[in-house]
Amino acid sequence: MATLQIRLKFRKGKQRELLLSFMKAVKCSSQGKLAEVLSTKRNTIKNWISETYTIPSEVYKRICSEWRGAKKFERDIALKLSPNWGLRKGGKNRISRIKNLKEYCKKIRKIKALRRLEKNERLKKRIKIKNKLVLGLIKEGVDLKCILATYLLTDGSLLGKHNCYRIAYYSKDETLKNIVHDLLLNESRYMPSISLDKKGVYSIRVSDSELADSLIKLNPTYKKLPFKIQSKEDYLKEMQPSLDFLKNCDNKTRQWCIRFAFSTDGSISLSQGRSTLSLACYHLMLCKQWIEILSLMNIKSTIIKRKASWCGVSGVYVRKESIPEFYRIGGFVDGVKISKKSKEYKGLEKNKLLSSVIKRINGPVA
Repeated sequence: MATLQIRLKFRKGKQRELLLSFMKAVKCSSQGKLAEVLSTKRNTIKNWISETYTIPSEVYKRICSEWRGAKKFERDIALKLSPNWGLRKGGKNRISRIKNLKEYCKKIRKIKALRRLEKNERLKKRIKIKNKLVLGLIKEGVDLKCILATYLLTDGSLLGKHNCYRIAYYSKDETLKNIVHDLLLNESRYMPSISLDKKGVYSIRVSDSELADSLIKLNPTYKKLPFKIQSKEDYLKEMQPSLDFLKNCDNKTRQWCIRFAFSTDGSISLSQGRSTLSLACYHLMLCKQWIEILSLMNIKSTIIKRKASWCGVSGVYVRKESIPEFYRIGGFVDGVKISKKSKEYKGLEKNKLLSSVIKRINGPVA
């Protein structure tokens, strides 16, 4: 193992002058050739010339032995630094001296979490909630955690363990992206992040164990289907997601949760003289619970069966006579558009099409 050498700190500009003068003296046309002369790497030479690194004393001695003119630079040495100067504290030696490594790591995690929290608090003071809908929900006293839980049970996820959770929501819709971002901004201690993938899908994420704990109290799990390598039988042995929190919340919150769920995973159509309204859901228990929740709003619905689905269902279908009841509670969230999956209606606002459906069912609405 190579021994650490004393390092020399020259006055500003003198280390560069020494090396460039030495290059001329020994006729080195490039830094690469100088690296060969001094038995080091080209990148090290580059850092010596830029004075990012200090020169080891042995290197200076070697330069002096090959070029007499180097000795005059001795008067420009400002400091002689110890061999371990500039090295980071820690490493294996430090770890070996720690008696209780588990407690030490726990302490470090707390310090890092506190620093992250302080940084986010500073950011959150500068970034305020802009979405008018979210501001309105706060003013009305709507339970925003129930809203978030509903979003996660549609196009979202909550993953993690051991006090490390990531809350995420995915959507191509600009309106839904802005709503979820500001909901997380209001409910989380940390700043949510937004990214956009090549397919045009927004991903809104935040890592917050405290918020995750609150959401898990509402619903034990947000895993809505088996993983790719997991069998149906194994998945059903696990704890299943639930909508019981919507049975226990106030009526206003329940209405908004229904509206948000349909805005995210709902579809409406008016073709061939037939009006349809449905909510996509690939979980039998959740479908049955959605029927119960909708019935509390006098919205009658039935399960959509689908053999190709892992659970044999693909959502709930709202009966034609109950579509006006959905319209009465507000319908979809204003501004949410129909996705590109619909060739006929893509880009059209869902609420505009809902109004057309209501006119077809009941005639013009005042």
